[in-house]
Amino acid sequence: MAVRRPSSSASPDQWFQVAPLPIELLTIKAAPSPTSTLLSFTTASERNNAYFAIERSTEGTRWVEIGQVAGAGNSSALRNYSFTDAAPMKGVNYYRLRQVDFDGKYSLSPVVTVVFGETIGLQLFPNPTSEAIQVRLEEAYRNDAHWNVFDRAGRLVMDGSLEAETTDLNIPVFRLPAGMYVLRLASDRELLQRSFIKE
Repeated sequence: MAVRRPSSSASPDQWFQVAPLPIELLTIKAAPSPTSTLLSFTTASERNNAYFAIERSTEGTRWVEIGQVAGAGNSSALRNYSFTDAAPMKGVNYYRLRQVDFDGKYSLSPVVTVVFGETIGLQLFPNPTSEAIQVRLEEAYRNDAHWNVFDRAGRLVMDGSLEAETTDLNIPVFRLPAGMYVLRLASDRELLQRSFIKE
């Protein structure tokens, strides 16, 4: 979505003029299968839409383009699209669309996630949560570990330590704004991360 920047002589009303949305995205979903992930999405209208770049992340902050789907250009009809990720990463996969106009401008879709394959070692519950997130390890570490919580933009919003020989940790998150977050737990032997939603 392109925002029109006002000139120095613009009236107050002009400060809020916004160009039409390039697409009206109705749904975006990601569903895992035994060997792949199917990403499906539907648009209600499109304006100067060249293509959709499919982007994937394993932690919700660094994104890699894994494919493209051609757009309809200009359309006012419902259109259904799909893309198959034939090589998803084990664990949590984050997906989003980068919709690109013919002039190169782009907009980003909401993020959807799937868990591919077994994810053992770290559990978060309840998820979503409004007050606190409970962290549980299947096996305690012999040495202290460090945890971080990042928001969708990759900003560090919380951090702390998990004492050795401890399998449970309660993290109060009631002060965080609603949204999706990533908890990263780093020990001397591995790095684990899971996403959660703060309501």
